Amino acid sequence: MGWDEWEQIKSEVRSDQDSHMQLAGTGGGSASGELKHSNAPWTSGAAVLEALRIDLSTSMPRLEEAHAGLSTGAEGLASTAAVDAVLHSWQQRLKGVRDECGHLQEALREVARAQTSNDLKVKSAFSRVLPGSGDETGGR
Repeated sequence: MGWDEWEQIKSEVRSDQDSHMQLAGTGGGSASGELKHSNAPWTSGAAVLEALRIDLSTSMPRLEEAHAGLSTGAEGLASTAAVDAVLHSWQQRLKGVRDECGHLQEALREVARAQTSNDLKVKSAFSRVLPGSGDETGGR
């Protein structure tokens, strides 16, 4: 993206009085001058993934129960083998989704932890060099 294109986007955002989005540095909105971070999107996403993982874990045995007995009296039919293949395929897919939900929910929780830790480190670093922060040498 070229500089002219960026300036045009900023100009359009400034002129859009009904916009719910304001780009940093465009002069719009009521910015406080602080970058604010919330763990809520990360932790709520992780909670949804955990709920899905639990639902899948409880649903998989029910799938097996529903399949039980389908082969009774139908031994030797080609459809029995096909139904068994479909069951096995779904079991593998559901296990994969369940496991991925577990990995992703932990990754989202780690993002929240890391971002909070980073925020605290940055705040601490700035407090050492900002006037009035208790370090009158200005961090020198």
